[in-house]
Amino acid sequence: MTSYDSDDQQDNNALSEGEIAGAIQFLQEQSGLALTAEQLTDLLVDWEHVRENIIEWGLDDPATSEDLCNALATDVLDEPWPAADDADALAEFLPRLRAAAGKRGYALAP
Repeated sequence: MTSYDSDDQQDNNALSEGEIAGAIQFLQEQSGLALTAEQLTDLLVDWEHVRENIIEWGLDDPATSEDLCNALATDVLDEPWPAADDADALAEFLPRLRAAAGKRGYALAP
């Protein structure tokens, strides 16, 4: 029987540089925020299932991309990301997200 320490477990759930870059780009496209690699890593530290899904399924998977957006929204505003088909809610939500994220050190995308 092989035992694994917590560092081994973390390494198995760590995103690759490409996955990090893809997640940053995806969030920028969705939110207008330009996260750094460190900010993304910090954001996902408590969202193990999101990291696992990015690794296993990629961001082309709708559930994975939705979970990533929800992680950002929950971390910044303590509320979920609006439904994809609710344009009015999204239009109201994004300015609040950007304002709150700016206060937390996130940069707006150029």
